[in-house]
Amino acid sequence: MSRPRDVVLYIGGMLYQQAVTFGSGVLVARWIGPGDYGILSLTRNLFTTVLILAPLGLDLALLRHIPQHEDQLGRMKTQVASLRWLVRGIGLAAVLLAYFGFGPFLERSAYHYPHFAYYLFLTFLSLPFAADVAVLSAVFRARHRPAAQVLISLYLQPTLRVLFIWLSIWRGYGLSGILLATVLGYLVSGVTMSITLATWDRGLKLAGSRLTRLEFTDMRRLLGDSIWLAMSLLVYGVLRNIDIIILGIYRPSSEVGEYAALSAIAQIV
Repeated sequence: MSRPRDVVLYIGGMLYQQAVTFGSGVLVARWIGPGDYGILSLTRNLFTTVLILAPLGLDLALLRHIPQHEDQLGRMKTQVASLRWLVRGIGLAAVLLAYFGFGPFLERSAYHYPHFAYYLFLTFLSLPFAADVAVLSAVFRARHRPAAQVLISLYLQPTLRVLFIWLSIWRGYGLSGILLATVLGYLVSGVTMSITLATWDRGLKLAGSRLTRLEFTDMRRLLGDSIWLAMSLLVYGVLRNIDIIILGIYRPSSEVGEYAALSAIAQIV
């Protein structure tokens, strides 16, 4: 059951994240101009759509799975560690595909913008870290530690990202710097969450169990459910992002950037 303090912290975090995201978006749009902002919005929308699938639905399924086995936290530690490696591996594979496969293909066949494949690759560098953060966020909530997850995801990560953006602007790194600022934000958040989780486990003297046939069967059953959850979320994600993704095929990046800026204002409203 949520405590009033956790609820207030969460609401404050959501408002803070929205304010920082909107403010940094205005700053970035004015600095890089509508053309590059259009490319930025397009690569982020493609990234956001893929990110729905990247955690394999574990960001939802673990919310039920871990509380059902609260008396077997050692087993859960082993399973979560293995599933995190799986998620990060899939994220890394997607990064390589973006660089060698669908990035150059999209630049040739759909988005004829200079260096689009390179910018898409930089955007997708965040994927392994962002997917891991999504899984860790579920673990924190399932283990009744929502405050720590909220502080890291809704306060620390946006703050770090906007600081990295300011540094990019100051150093004149352009669109590449903006994209790498997002990568650094996810990376630091993931490392912070991992250290926090390891500290809790040491405090509980929690030792992981050995991976047995039973563990593999349990994880396979969990993934069978979680992937369907991810697919159900994908429908909403595609509907939310499809306008900019389609617009980018037919219109110049400057028009995509202008549309994305108006969309950001509409979402805040």
